[in-house]
Amino acid sequence: MANYYYGTLQLRGPQGALEKLTAQLEQLKDCCLAYGDADTDYLPAMFEDYPLEEGVFCDGWRTEEGHLEIYTRGRGTVGNRFAAILCQSLGLSGTLSVEAEMGGEEQFKFSFDDTVPVCTLRKLGPNSTSESPHG
Repeated sequence: MANYYYGTLQLRGPQGALEKLTAQLEQLKDCCLAYGDADTDYLPAMFEDYPLEEGVFCDGWRTEEGHLEIYTRGRGTVGNRFAAILCQSLGLSGTLSVEAEMGGEEQFKFSFDDTVPVCTLRKLGPNSTSESPHG
């Protein structure tokens, strides 16, 4: 049986980057359904060049001025690698709080780290671009 981890990823950074990520989340489900590339809530599908297979899924999100919260569900992973790549790729900082299915809680903090790969957002629709703020 797989271990499941439920988390809240709180992201902060430039408002433009947060809005771009929110638009990407909104378009992810429709595009995955249309093309059959991945599960509709599979978060690494938002990147063209995500470097590994990782079971991190979206259970919704909430936006507020100045930050974005993504509710995550990890299968066999807490999702900290995905969160680090997301923050690095979009120039964001964040905190991931994760609770295991059987109890226990962990917290991870993310900011710029040159050991983490930068990935390119997948072009999902007319309002998205396939470019990274770091290159």
